[in-house]
Amino acid sequence: MDPIFLEIALKSSDMTDLAPHRDEVEESLNDALRNAKCGEVTGGGAGSGVVILDVEIWAESDFHDALALIRRVLKELKVPDSTFIHRYKPENISYGLTDSSSRR
Repeated sequence: MDPIFLEIALKSSDMTDLAPHRDEVEESLNDALRNAKCGEVTGGGAGSGVVILDVEIWAESDFHDALALIRRVLKELKVPDSTFIHRYKPENISYGLTDSSSRR
């Protein structure tokens, strides 16, 4: 099976002193995904007003559980509510931090 690639985007302008540093988010997500045996963080960067984390989910069958796990970790870390999780294939869709927040 082909892996699923996600991009987690956090607006730099919304990152306050209370928000975690990118490294903390990256490490926490990577640990959670690896412990769940469903994926990993494959990279990250910052620029143009956004912090990006690249995530690989290893199997489509794990996608919904992995998305729930990612949301839970991000909420526990208190990332900004403006954070979105982008999936580009098989369709372009963005997921927010709650189950009801997604857009195509």
